Amino acid sequence: MDISITNDVAMVTLYSIPNTPENLVFILKKFAELGINIDMISRVPSLREDFNLSFSLSQNDLNKSMLAIKEILY
Repeated sequence: MDISITNDVAMVTLYSIPNTPENLVFILKKFAELGINIDMISRVPSLREDFNLSFSLSQNDLNKSMLAIKEILY
C-alpha cells in the first residue's frame, strides 16, 4: 500500500487485490458505510489474476480509510 498527501488530498493505492467484482464492491461499500467520500478511483488490472486500486480522498478522511482498509484486509 502507498499513501501520498498533497494539498489536503490523500492518494491511496492498494496492490494485488484478487480480481473479482465482489472485491471491488466490498471495498467501496465499506468506504461508503464509513461516510468516506472518494474523489477519484483508478483500477488497474495486472497481467496476473489481481488488480491495483488507487483512489483520492480528503486528508481528513485518511484515518477512517485506514480503519476501513484494516477491516477489509484482516
